[in-house]
Amino acid sequence: MCLGPGKVARVRQFLAEQGATIDLDASFAYGDGEWDVPVLETVGYPVAVYPEPGLLAQAHRRGWPVFPARG
Repeated sequence: MCLGPGKVARVRQFLAEQGATIDLDASFAYGDGEWDVPVLETVGYPVAVYPEPGLLAQAHRRGWPVFPARG
């Protein structure tokens, strides 16, 4: 299982192995828990989807969209 900063490292490793050049600033990422914050921080368009309370709080603080929209 890949969580937290390890997820970012794995994404970067996978892209390098594939020879892919992806503009992460123009990319989207979706997460539902605080363990997804590192990967959400890596992209230009992070979205919290049905987030657990910790990620919901982080999303509100950082101005990230939340789906579905809720308090």
